[in-house]
This record gives sequence, structure tokens and C-alpha cells, in this order.
Amino acid sequence: MHVVLVLVRLLVPHVKNVLAMIPLDAIHLQRQQQTLSVTNTLTILLHLPLKKADAMETCKRLKSTAIKCNKPKTGATKTTYTSTTGCGACSTKESETHCESCTTDSCNRDSAIKCVQGTDGTANATACATTTETKCSSPKFVEYTGVDSSVKYACGACAGETLGSTCQECTGTDSTTGCNKAVETAADFKCYSYTYNSTTKAFTKSSTAGTCKRLNGTIISCNKPKTNATSTTYTSKTGCGNCTKTDTHCSTCTTDSCNSALRLVALFVPLMALLVHLF
Repeated sequence: MHVVLVLVRLLVPHVKNVLAMIPLDAIHLQRQQQTLSVTNTLTILLHLPLKKADAMETCKRLKSTAIKCNKPKTGATKTTYTSTTGCGACSTKESETHCESCTTDSCNRDSAIKCVQGTDGTANATACATTTETKCSSPKFVEYTGVDSSVKYACGACAGETLGSTCQECTGTDSTTGCNKAVETAADFKCYSYTYNSTTKAFTKSSTAGTCKRLNGTIISCNKPKTNATSTTYTSKTGCGNCTKTDTHCSTCTTDSCNSALRLVALFVPLMALLVHLF
């Protein structure tokens, strides 16, 4: 211990002499540069453009709580917009001057979604008019019937009460393919339709076959009334597709225009009734 104290006493004067040789201005300049560097770095970080996350955040809420998302306004920095999730309303802090909120799912996008728009479902999707839109809509394809031509491909939700009947919705993306692109279909086919005559108590086949629509992978199917079918036991209006569960006097076939004729017995029964009446 005594030796250590002796060494310290011997070295102190030399350290003082070395420090005395360094100009005070140089020390102050170095400190000032360090402070300036830190300040500039902080300022640059605070003013970097805010970037949207690649993946969306899942927000939780109580049953009675309304949907709310938030996003930075133009010119926002990390001090004027502090949300880290985008969920909920803007902060009430005085410094939160560059924040805006919206009230629909995924409404705080920084760019508009792209949807197929118009009557051509095979066209590329184009940007919607507003960034708050989150859904695309399109005509709903009904098997063996096709789509309702009055329903257009569009940005936004289905109009009125058409959702699920003639229209369908999907969540929009940035892709030019578009979530609402036309579904892939197979070649059309034809089936005859049958109309019930309440006077003769029999069905009459249409003179020409009607066109039936189907999705890709769906088999051809036509239907026709069985013997003794009535308007309540056979209800098909087009002859396209399978029999319904409630149609107890209905039969199906699986080739183009295959329902072209009723069974012979179906024609024979009313003919016999006519002959009996005449004779």
C-alpha cells in the first residue's frame, strides 16, 4: 500500500504538466462537436419520413367500442405522431399535432387499394379514389345461372341489399390482380326448360335449349320432370343444374342438352286419358 501511494505522488505532477499542454479551446471544441453530432443525429431521426409497416396490426376492442384507426398526417415526425400500432383514436397529447383517425377496418392505409372496376372482370385492378376504402365488390356467380349483369366490379361494399344474393365483397390489396377479379368459368352448355300446363296437367318442353353457366371444375347437369310431376314437385325454371331437395319428381342427366325429352310413360299417360275421354 505504501508503494502505491509513493507511485501516485510521483505521477501526479507529470499528469498535470501533460494536461497543461492541451489548449482549453481544443477541449471545448471537441465537446461542442460531440454535442452537435448528437443533436444533429436526433434531429435527423425525428424528421425522417414515417414508413407504414409491411404487415397490418390486429386491434382489440370491447363489444360496444367503435372501430378506430389512426395515421400520420403529411409532415408528421416521431414527436408529432407517436402511435406505434395505428389502433384507436389519436393521442390527446398537445404534441400529437399530426395525427388523424378513421372509423372503418384497415382505413388508415397510406395508399389506395386496387380493385377491378367496370364491367370487364378480367381487367387489371386500378387504384380507388380514396385511401379510406378497404373493400372491393363484384357480381356474385351463381352456379348454372351466372352473374347479374347489372352488378358492376367496383371499389367499396355492395350496394343496398345485394350482398350475398347478386353481389359479393372482398378485402382490397395493392395488387393489380384485384381481389374482385372475375371467377374462372368452364365452357357453357345447354339444357331444355319445362313449363307446367295447368289445363292438361302436363309439362311442355321448350322449343330450344337455353344456355347454362358453370364454374371451372363443375360438371354439366340438366334436369327434367319425372312422370306425374306437378308444379309443386318440379319447380326448375331453366332445366339447368341439379334437382333441389324439395323437387321429388325431378331427374338429372350429365351431358349437353340431355334433358330433351320426357320419358315415354310421361307422354303416354295424358294420351290415354284423352282417348278414354273421346271413346
